[in-house]
Amino acid sequence: MGFDFVRLKRNSFRLNMAGKRHHFIPQFLQRGFASLGDVHNAWVFHKERSAINTNIKNIAIEGQFYAHEGDTSVDDKITDVEGSLAAFVTKLCGAPDGTAVDSHKAAELINHSLVRTRHVRQNFQRTSEQLLRKTYAALMDPEKLTAVLIRHIQTDENFPNLVRKRLVLELANVVPEEQIAEAVEALLPAAIQHLAAAMPDEIRRTAPDHARALEAEAKMAFESSLLREAVKQAHLKALRLPSAPTTREDAFAELTFEVRRFAEGDIILGDSVAVYAVTGERKVTPLNDSATPMIGVLLPLDPETCLIGELGEPCESFSTAASIRRSIAECSLEFFVAHRDSIDNRQLVADIGKSAHLLSQDDVDDIMKSLNLAGDDTHPN
Repeated sequence: MGFDFVRLKRNSFRLNMAGKRHHFIPQFLQRGFASLGDVHNAWVFHKERSAINTNIKNIAIEGQFYAHEGDTSVDDKITDVEGSLAAFVTKLCGAPDGTAVDSHKAAELINHSLVRTRHVRQNFQRTSEQLLRKTYAALMDPEKLTAVLIRHIQTDENFPNLVRKRLVLELANVVPEEQIAEAVEALLPAAIQHLAAAMPDEIRRTAPDHARALEAEAKMAFESSLLREAVKQAHLKALRLPSAPTTREDAFAELTFEVRRFAEGDIILGDSVAVYAVTGERKVTPLNDSATPMIGVLLPLDPETCLIGELGEPCESFSTAASIRRSIAECSLEFFVAHRDSIDNRQLVADIGKSAHLLSQDDVDDIMKSLNLAGDDTHPN
């Protein structure tokens, strides 16, 4: 086979993720793609840098990636399960082509490897930043800001309650306490009508000041680490959840899994780790949701071996080594790992990121339209 030395190394490898340097792609997966003749190193092909052969301990690593303000509970939780998952991967790598795999064990391995990645965190951060930038850009236009606020007061079901609260405050020192409620209800219709008519002019008058304030707020938000820290904390919160099977694992468990081998396939390991096959315009994606039904999932194990789960019919994207390599590269956000340097791998770098996004540009535009923040539909009537 040519890769037995990797499996032997996996068996003897003692997992030890605890510390300041956290691997966001498990080392027990990376070691399947160790360089020929050197089980300690692997090749990294980065979207924006030259290919490099380096020690696996330095690949897919970030300081305190799973820790926050001294809390290492996520790191500890991940470390606790890595031993059994590594042993499972070793077993899979030694299995013959076509070996059936327990769907629940496969689901646990894939879900663990997928949700912990930097790819997930970076993708959510980039998507959030993209939406925030577009929102700020729209609202920093005084005319658009005016249109949005006017539309809000005209359609907000809570507007009467806000007027009611304002009346209570204004009548507190004028009307006896026991008569306030009755007075408020008597005055409410006229107050709502008056404010609804007067507020648009007030909004138009103050919109430029609000727009300038939003511009300063946007500058602070994007120049600071606020968004990055917020996404990190949200990711860690999700990883802290109890280890009971997740909705994603339940979906994986519906698939039929088997070990599939591709002789001299030069399979690579992407930074998304796993790849989904889906129905829709995109054939593969690093993450899926209810809007993009999953029909299969793939986890590369070594240059000749993949764990593949399929729902019914075989997935075209997982049918050949070439289609698998392309799918993995397209779903990678920044880099992929390989066991050797080659012209084919260097050319494959051009495909990195093609299918890595959570939202397409059309998805983003649809969201902005739903918020009345796209095109000319934001301008006041």
